[in-house]
Amino acid sequence: MPRVLSFVLEHRFIRGDDYFLHVQDVLEYAQMWVLVLSLGDFNTPTNKVALWHRQKGVLEYVGGAPLSTQANVKAHGRLIDILVEAL
Repeated sequence: MPRVLSFVLEHRFIRGDDYFLHVQDVLEYAQMWVLVLSLGDFNTPTNKVALWHRQKGVLEYVGGAPLSTQANVKAHGRLIDILVEAL
């Protein structure tokens, strides 16, 4: 397993005061990762699949971005931090 992927898996569950991020699974395909996620608010979690284009440094959500709640925005920001740091 590449070091960058192992870094993401080491940070697969993040619990903030008012949000969480759980990377349930990561599938690697070519220069892309498929991420299966649960994120956002503890009372109303959001489940999403996201595509991380490693060479471009771009994250796309399948079916559109999660609702722009404060918890989802914080979880998304933390996910971006982890993915960028893994590069």
